[in-house]
Amino acid sequence: MVAKGSPTLVLGASTQALMMASLVLLSLTIFWNSIQVSTRIAMSVDQAVLQLPASSKTRSTRNTVPTRQSTSSFLTLEQVEALIRPGDSWNNNQMKSAILGQGQFCVQWDHVVDDWWTHNTGWDVVEESDEGICFADSSITAASTSSSTRRLEFLQRLYTLQFGGNSCANVYSRHQWNVGFGYEINNIIKGFTYGLQQQRPFVFGRGTNAQPWRYAAMEDGSKSVCPAMDFSCYFLPFSNCPWVQGNASEGIQNYVPVSDERMWMTEYAMRPKQWVRKGVYDYLHRQGFRRLSTPCVVMHVRRSDAVLEGNGHARQYFAIEDYLTRLVEHASNSSSSSIGQPSNYDLNKIRSILLLTDDQNAIEEAQLFHPQYQWNFLNRTRHRGTSGGYQNHVPSGDPVEEMVAMLASLRLAQQCDVIVRGTSTFGDLLSIFMRMRAQSDNSPFWDLSVEERGAKVRGWENFNNTKTLAKRLEEKKRQLEHE
Repeated sequence: MVAKGSPTLVLGASTQALMMASLVLLSLTIFWNSIQVSTRIAMSVDQAVLQLPASSKTRSTRNTVPTRQSTSSFLTLEQVEALIRPGDSWNNNQMKSAILGQGQFCVQWDHVVDDWWTHNTGWDVVEESDEGICFADSSITAASTSSSTRRLEFLQRLYTLQFGGNSCANVYSRHQWNVGFGYEINNIIKGFTYGLQQQRPFVFGRGTNAQPWRYAAMEDGSKSVCPAMDFSCYFLPFSNCPWVQGNASEGIQNYVPVSDERMWMTEYAMRPKQWVRKGVYDYLHRQGFRRLSTPCVVMHVRRSDAVLEGNGHARQYFAIEDYLTRLVEHASNSSSSSIGQPSNYDLNKIRSILLLTDDQNAIEEAQLFHPQYQWNFLNRTRHRGTSGGYQNHVPSGDPVEEMVAMLASLRLAQQCDVIVRGTSTFGDLLSIFMRMRAQSDNSPFWDLSVEERGAKVRGWENFNNTKTLAKRLEEKKRQLEHE
């Protein structure tokens, strides 16, 4: 009986041993797989992070440099989804933390991270390539200066007001008018200023029955860029509150923000959506612009309908010669101030000029009368003098092309250290963008006015000046034809 039952007892012991061994093996397998998952996450993040050259870190985290990078440097689609997904699962948060913990990452152009960038004001675009775009944490990559620290603190304070716990019932709104780009930016700055003063989130929009913004659709609503047909078509949202009809004039008439705050408000408002950045990148490459020959000067020549403004506000058409004269005068004036001006910076040696203008006559005037300079300009559709009439700011008939050209102009201007210009809100914007770059890397910057101090530069008498310049240009063309 014992012999007969012994095999049964031996078999039971074997089964128990086998089960214990299986449990141990299963535990080891789970442990090993968890290590592999963590390793894969870490490896994928390491592979996705672009090691930026030192020059990119010191030049400016807000002045992108077009380069070519391998697609192996970019985040995978899974990682991008983890970055923008609002979920709070353990795996999602682990992957997101691993990506952001590196302080920099790159994504392909078609992997859109607008939703993430909207809520991460401390990150800047630092590189762009044919394949994609790279971001970096400014608290790591930016120079450790009081200015950079104040910038990050201000942007976070502005974001907290716009997206934080403040009730949207207390929102402050301003109406977007169908006006020029620079004027619209001023409108937004006033809104941010008052909102910060009163601790009320600021919203901006055109309303339901208002005319479309000229850069988001044509006047009849055709060629609309997005359903809203306003500023939000091109730029990241700067509040989560809906637009409501409000009083746009309360409390802000006499307030002008200090220079730094104005810069940072502009920067916050003008963060382009990813498709817009790609459009600007491609536009500059089609134009043949990767880098300007430096040192260079920005010459902003505002003409077109500036002389057609009513109520005695007609602005003067200055000749290209007037801008060059102002530059030479400044070069000989050693007492003029700048940001970070080095002692060996010689303005007299500058021959590369970026000519930004809405008047085709100004392009030809520069080339024919002053061929000794290297003139750089965008190849785009422009009016000739007043040929476009008043408030016709879309000579190409394509709102997107006009917006991309303006943003490309701002991008190019940041490569130069000097601007000479007349009265213009877009000229103000150019100056702000150039000052951003100068401040971030402590490089020189001069902002020169072509207008004489105290001189009257507005009035109907200026219309005669347009005829004089056009006549001089035609005479020069005829002279060259007979030479």
